[in-house]
Amino acid sequence: MTLPIGYTIRTSSIEDAEETTFVHVKAWQESYKGIIDQDYLDNISYEKRLAWRKKIIQEKFGHQLVATFEDKVIGFCDSNSTRFSTNRARSEKQNQKRDEKGEIYGLYLLEEHQGKGIGKELLRQSLKWLREKELSPIIVWVLKDNQKARAFYESQGGTLTGEIQIEMGNKSYPEVGYRFL
Repeated sequence: MTLPIGYTIRTSSIEDAEETTFVHVKAWQESYKGIIDQDYLDNISYEKRLAWRKKIIQEKFGHQLVATFEDKVIGFCDSNSTRFSTNRARSEKQNQKRDEKGEIYGLYLLEEHQGKGIGKELLRQSLKWLREKELSPIIVWVLKDNQKARAFYESQGGTLTGEIQIEMGNKSYPEVGYRFL
């Protein structure tokens, strides 16, 4: 796919950690407004997310891509084997045996860069990487009430395959899984 002028997608590096963390926090606050408790969104710890981001990049934890616009990170996609997934552990805890081998556990774009094909390309490249590593079938977990994300994964060929409960703050939220072969 040809990206719009000014956009690139590449493997993330440690130098991207701060910008990617900013995108992560802001994208959560944009995407989950009205879905997740606002107090939780207002108090997301940038420092904890930055420490996590640096750790996964330094330890080469799966595959991390960043999308940039004019050399500034505006989105990212993280993927790995499900054996490292907290959602897989949640699924098994909720007596849902899953056979997916790969997972996309984070795909976020700043709102002003959505609808330009960047998310599709991040997803395409991540699915390709997982398949090359023989980590297929692949799962993506999405908050059930996040209709925009659900429509995106359905439009990209994801098949609805299950539901789990996740805890954030002191509240429980349903997530649905989309499966890609």
